Amino acid sequence: MQIKNIVLYKDADNFRKLDFQLGKVNIISGESKSGKTILIKIVDYCLGAGKCDISYGVVRRTVRWFGLTLAIDNNEFIFIARPNPYYLNVHNTDKVYFEVKRDDSIPSFDSLNENENVSDLKSFLSSKLEIADCKLKNENGTSEPLEVNISQTKFCCFQPQTTIAQNEFLFYKQNEPFRANSYKLAIPYFLGAIQEDMYSIELDLNNKKRKLRAFIRQKNEIEQILSNGRTQIYQLVSKAKDLDLLPQEDSAETDKDALSLLESLKGWTPDVDVQGQQTGAQTELKRLQNKRRELKSKIAEIDDRIDSANVYKFTNSNYEYALQVQKERLKAVNLFKVTDSIRFDQCPLCHIKLVNRIPSIDMLNQSLKKLEENLNGLHSEMPKVNEFISDLEAKRTEVLNDLFNVDCAIKEIYQQEQSLQVTRDLNIEKGKVLGQIEFFLQNVNLKEDKSLDIRISQLKSEIDRLSDLLDKDSKQQRLDAILAMINTWMTSWVQDNQLDVEHNSASVSFNLSKLTLMSIIGNEVVPLSQLGSGANWVSYHILILMALHKYFVENNRPVPHFLMLDQPSQVYYPSQGNGEKDLDLIGIKKLFDFIFNRVDEMKGQMQVIITDHAMLTDERFTSCVQEEWRGDVKLIPSDWYKDLDKDVLSEKEN
Repeated sequence: MQIKNIVLYKDADNFRKLDFQLGKVNIISGESKSGKTILIKIVDYCLGAGKCDISYGVVRRTVRWFGLTLAIDNNEFIFIARPNPYYLNVHNTDKVYFEVKRDDSIPSFDSLNENENVSDLKSFLSSKLEIADCKLKNENGTSEPLEVNISQTKFCCFQPQTTIAQNEFLFYKQNEPFRANSYKLAIPYFLGAIQEDMYSIELDLNNKKRKLRAFIRQKNEIEQILSNGRTQIYQLVSKAKDLDLLPQEDSAETDKDALSLLESLKGWTPDVDVQGQQTGAQTELKRLQNKRRELKSKIAEIDDRIDSANVYKFTNSNYEYALQVQKERLKAVNLFKVTDSIRFDQCPLCHIKLVNRIPSIDMLNQSLKKLEENLNGLHSEMPKVNEFISDLEAKRTEVLNDLFNVDCAIKEIYQQEQSLQVTRDLNIEKGKVLGQIEFFLQNVNLKEDKSLDIRISQLKSEIDRLSDLLDKDSKQQRLDAILAMINTWMTSWVQDNQLDVEHNSASVSFNLSKLTLMSIIGNEVVPLSQLGSGANWVSYHILILMALHKYFVENNRPVPHFLMLDQPSQVYYPSQGNGEKDLDLIGIKKLFDFIFNRVDEMKGQMQVIITDHAMLTDERFTSCVQEEWRGDVKLIPSDWYKDLDKDVLSEKEN
């Protein structure tokens, strides 16, 4: 897998395409702020990076889609495009467009659409690389198993300028959380030190171990049952008799008799339909409770009517009394006779002149007559009221009798419910014992079964065989042999003076556990972090990367066969020398020659893409230059950003 081209889409009428040669060194030489550094981020993003690291500036403000064409071979190409999150008003997106093609032509802007997601893309690319579907576990089990995919191959594909010229770490994004641990797990796999089917073997081993534990547990249970079986048989027979499941007169003289008695209880069902009776009783109880509420409501209604009649009776009685008093007063009128000589403006007794005239005696007699009529009416009404109250009280007594009968019926149902509950509890207890009997009958076997011992023996043999395949010592031996070969290559390159390093007589080794290079100078082992000089750091980074790729190519390992280097010559600028004796130029040329030689040795199986300030006059260098970005020539055509704000244009995109 190598890079055929990188494509940037502005719109339907504007796109920028960068072509690369397969199996060779490709150089893009350019000045600062021309877009060189962005290329690694674009390729990483198109290969399924979790986030878009392309910084704010001209590229992010002008490009709508980032595209990449990967060459699998001369007849198969994969075009991948991801939308710019900036134009979607989001920070990141997992949407992807990709298609498999027979040529390296690129699709039109209008044909781009989100047809897959990042997860599907990574699975597809991993399968194209023939990365095994496996997970790698840390030996100490301190982290989750690592699912191997194309993401773990990026350690050998990218070297940004912030990585290649420092001494703290070797690989791409190695300083990010969990990244170093994933590289430590993945590198042995990509080197071939770990069997690709190791994870499936480990799963099979764990499954067989679980099955073995289950068989051993089953064997122990059977042995326990056998040792206690006879005691349990008679205990269960005794429990069944206590609960009247078995007649008391049934005897069990032998184990066979006891087992026969227990077998006879299979399919036992209760004699009394407790559930059915409870359901019927509940229905009747509900009806009686509704009837009771109706009767209570009638009694309350009758009581209200009786109270109202008594109030009426009491009121009439008071009224009658008041009328009687008034009548007695008016009877005094009969003491006087109405004559023509009577004067109504003086007292008829003492003849004193009155302020108020005396009412007409005739009128008083008329009032008296009306009072007598009202009194007679009241006397005739009271018997009817008394009769009405008596009828209501009789009806109340009748309803009270009905209520009493209903209460008695409810009480009887509650008593029946208590009896049914006792029966139900007894049936539950019987069910428990029957469950114990059924379990015993299903599992007891007083005859020894040798088949379980045979299965246990077979599993143990399988576990031993799988454990040998996963032998840690064998894995470590394979890894040590591979690393020894890589270390030999690096040491010979250094000692042949093929790179600009200070200690060219030293031996060099790769320390996987620390992800760094160690230089053995005399009797001292010096890590990369303690070596001085930026030239040393760049050389050592390229040293390990080219050694790894050489091994990957020669052993057909499942990693992309390309390496992107950003500004490897940065440690030599600005140069202090001049002419052919300029040591910086000598160091740069030696660096590029080393890369050229390694790529040539791999005979078209390795591609290197370099973005750099340098523009050497060496014919080997100039023949590899694909584009030169100086002046108005940059990654992004100037007419794409002519309308952008000045602050955007001032953003650095090297």
